[in-house]
Amino acid sequence: MSNHEQRILEIERVFDLPREKLFAAWSSAKHLSQWYGPNGFEVPDCIVDFRPGGALSITMRAPNGMEMTIQGRFVEIVDNERIVFETANPGPDGVVKVKARSTLTFEDHRGGTKFNLHEVYTILDPSGAIPIEMATQGWNQAFDKMGAFAGGL
Repeated sequence: MSNHEQRILEIERVFDLPREKLFAAWSSAKHLSQWYGPNGFEVPDCIVDFRPGGALSITMRAPNGMEMTIQGRFVEIVDNERIVFETANPGPDGVVKVKARSTLTFEDHRGGTKFNLHEVYTILDPSGAIPIEMATQGWNQAFDKMGAFAGGL
């Protein structure tokens, strides 16, 4: 049994786009690297093996040049409905300090899509945990970029 702290993040957004386009934005490294991360961040390296058990690796570069890589795997994929993935976030020393299980759902909603992120963080080392407010802000900025990108698909 684990005594590690868990934190939950929940974000619901409605997009004026079909769910197929939003789902597609997650389906390849080519797409994900165009929008992933908060404003001002770039994705210089991205691996997306979009299948259950497939690898997910995303390196984000902050405006100050600092890089952070998250690595994980896809757990479940239901076309145009649901994506579940697990990631581990190593600190600068390479030690994993936070793990996350993320569930994305895509539902038809009034001619568009209701999109939901449910994320459970397991804090292995409190020194690596970012506040939920920062994560929420970063995800919302990324989702703004995702919507703009997906609109062009």
